[in-house]
Amino acid sequence: MRHRNTGQRTGLLMLLLSALLVVLPLAAYGDGGDGSGNTQGVFKPLSLVSATLDDGTSVIDAENVSLKPKITMHFDKNVVYLIYWERNKRCFHLYDENGNEKALNLSKIDDTVDFSKRQYIWVEPATALSPGTNYKLYVAPDLLAKNGGSTLSMSTNNRGVTIEFKTAGEKKANNTGSVVSTGSAPAAAAAGSERPSADQVKEQSNATVEDTAESGVTVAANQNNEVSPGGAAAPSEADTAKVAAFEEGLRVQNEVAVGAGILLVGWVAVEVLRRKRKKG
Repeated sequence: MRHRNTGQRTGLLMLLLSALLVVLPLAAYGDGGDGSGNTQGVFKPLSLVSATLDDGTSVIDAENVSLKPKITMHFDKNVVYLIYWERNKRCFHLYDENGNEKALNLSKIDDTVDFSKRQYIWVEPATALSPGTNYKLYVAPDLLAKNGGSTLSMSTNNRGVTIEFKTAGEKKANNTGSVVSTGSAPAAAAAGSERPSADQVKEQSNATVEDTAESGVTVAANQNNEVSPGGAAAPSEADTAKVAAFEEGLRVQNEVAVGAGILLVGWVAVEVLRRKRKKG
């Protein structure tokens, strides 16, 4: 009788241990709506739900957008988690129709303050935009959810999200009047050098503007670790280490769960054989 009770207790203990080891890895993926329901090693894609203005209208392909819009970006998972926030901020970029990047102010409500706002990021240009101008708001595919595995690349074929809109008002006309000489002539002209034509002056001016614009975008990208649409914001070393540790922990949990399952099956087989022998 005592041996049978010991066997029953051992079997119950093994069953509870196996159940616990199976539940723990699943709980690691759950986040109250931020990836819950994922099976072991599989993450659901992170997706953009909507992008709206203050009045609730969509900013996607919108016209007559104010020059200082505040855009509410709603995603389907937690994107404000403190550990990944600095990485996620680098995924947002705003470009005008000439490809020049504009500075952005990003804000969030921490999930420890208001859990219902964990899927929202507010995007606002740092300075007023130009009237009557087309803009592109780009979100890089590296945007990461709190669960450490769901990224925007999964739902966008690694392209990220590009939202186009046009600001209200009329575009300011460029002043391209002819060159007028006033006062004394330059020293080079006084020395008899040839004076450039109006067309040459215009071409040189355009080339200077293009070079300056390209240089400005390049410097901004190098200093702020930002890239143009089609690229990806590089994660920091700390983020990479945390994700690697997270994945390693899940791998160990999975291996332990498999081992516990094998032990459970073996124990059941032994119990069945023992009872058969008893009956025989």
